[in-house]
Amino acid sequence: MDVEIGWLLRSVQDGKVSADGVGVFYEWNPDGRCAARERPTPEGGAVFESLERTRRTTYYQSLVALGAIPIPWSSYEDLFEFLKTFAPGV
Repeated sequence: MDVEIGWLLRSVQDGKVSADGVGVFYEWNPDGRCAARERPTPEGGAVFESLERTRRTTYYQSLVALGAIPIPWSSYEDLFEFLKTFAPGV
């Protein structure tokens, strides 16, 4: 999995894939597990931060910094609904 995300990041960096067409799904459940978060900045923007420390989550932060869309999910039902909406043919 790390290799594929690294290739995706490289493709975005090289301009072969548009970052705004990439969604980064991350688990966010205030009553349970939180894999990442979006933190507001003093300038009014937001910074995507991984709360886990692996190479894969570093790639997620880099993808979001390049323009990928962070998408939080809190249950498997939410995740499946997002997937049906964003990738209906899959």
